[in-house]
Amino acid sequence: MDWRPTVLKKYWEGESSLAEEGELRSHTDPDDEDAAYFKQLRDFDQLKLPAGFTEELMAELEKSEGTRVRPLVRKLWKYAAAAVLFLGVGLTVFRQAEMVPVGKTIVYDDPAEALEFTKQTLLLFSTKMNEGMSYTYSLQEFDGTIEKVRNNK
Repeated sequence: MDWRPTVLKKYWEGESSLAEEGELRSHTDPDDEDAAYFKQLRDFDQLKLPAGFTEELMAELEKSEGTRVRPLVRKLWKYAAAAVLFLGVGLTVFRQAEMVPVGKTIVYDDPAEALEFTKQTLLLFSTKMNEGMSYTYSLQEFDGTIEKVRNNK
């Protein structure tokens, strides 16, 4: 019975022992389809790094420590925040459309009363807009603080 197919199967599944791998590497037929793979493994074993490679690599790494890599996550947060904002505005508009009966308008015969109602409406709008802007300012402060922390590293 040929032992190679069972050992090859174990090798490709990552379950072979080091001794079995050694036998496979040493007893491969040149006509076998896996022979080229094991020949290449033997060639890789003989490769050596050039002299001074480690020192050059470490020097390059030390030189590149000053570079700053901007993570992709930060960009994604901006898009996620914009999506949440649009979703919130859209949902609010949709819910407001459900609450206000269509076709009913407010008509004032007295111009002073209409002016007072318009002032109250604009005041309400301004108040809500200022509340929204306060969140934007706090987010800007947070972003500035994060930048200061990153620059201090």
